[in-house]
Amino acid sequence: MAAHERCGSIPPFRRTHHVQTGVGHCGVFNGRRWESSICPIVRDFVFAHG
Repeated sequence: MAAHERCGSIPPFRRTHHVQTGVGHCGVFNGRRWESSICPIVRDFVFAHG
């Protein structure tokens, strides 16, 4: 949410927010949850808005 506050010039339709339960700060970017749950969301967002 902090990034959304700091990037006010990005229109709302180009933003998304996702909270992954059961993952700590480091687990967001590595491990099983990254591969199975988080990476697909990030990948799809990049392809949709890139």
